[in-house]
Amino acid sequence: MAEVILTPKGLFCKDEDKWERPKKLAILSYLPDRCRIKEGTTLRDIFKIVDRYKLLKIFIRQYSGCPQIEEFHKQAQEKISVTEDDNLLYLEIYWDADLSKYKKELSFDIGVGFHGIGKDPDKPKDDNVTTKYSVSYSPMHTLAHLPIRLNTKFSLYEPWKGKPPQEKMFEAKKDFSLLDVLNGIYWDISFMGGPEENKEFLEEMRQRVEDIKSGKEKCIPIEEAFPELAEELKKEEEEENGRS
Repeated sequence: MAEVILTPKGLFCKDEDKWERPKKLAILSYLPDRCRIKEGTTLRDIFKIVDRYKLLKIFIRQYSGCPQIEEFHKQAQEKISVTEDDNLLYLEIYWDADLSKYKKELSFDIGVGFHGIGKDPDKPKDDNVTTKYSVSYSPMHTLAHLPIRLNTKFSLYEPWKGKPPQEKMFEAKKDFSLLDVLNGIYWDISFMGGPEENKEFLEEMRQRVEDIKSGKEKCIPIEEAFPELAEELKKEEEEENGRS
């Protein structure tokens, strides 16, 4: 399998042990190739790479469902503001593997995820403990300066039985293709739409949190909100207990 690498200086492909820039009209042929990211390469660097290849930008716009790709790239150039995202240390592309069970049938699925890794606010500042952060709705100017890393390791857990814990079945590794990397980023950041839609969603969520804290809105147990789901989970648990 051929190999490509994303760097602060651009995208390079390996051809007969020699690294060189892909020709612009041939860029799509490298999408299935194994991808690496050089240490220190930021989200802004990757945006610049996509900007360099017009065909690639058009493809990602359609494939990843990101019609606002230009708006995201423009937002990444804005001045960095001080937000909660300052806790982040780097951005991570990872494998999200899931084994589920429905009516005695097992189903396996694995997809690419994109999130932030940063300091745990519940730990002392000098503690090296990190935690995962969703960045799906974050403004790009708060993320663009962060380096991106690939996490090729993933764990598979037994199907969810309605309550923790889920036992780990095994760990494995899987390389990423260039398409995996780019789709993981652009699909995640455009999940709710463009920058304006993300801003509106965050404002709505903040207001809901305030309403819950103030007592204006009341929370109800999931069993009351989704009684049919709760009953189904209860039956599955009883069946599992009966077989054990």
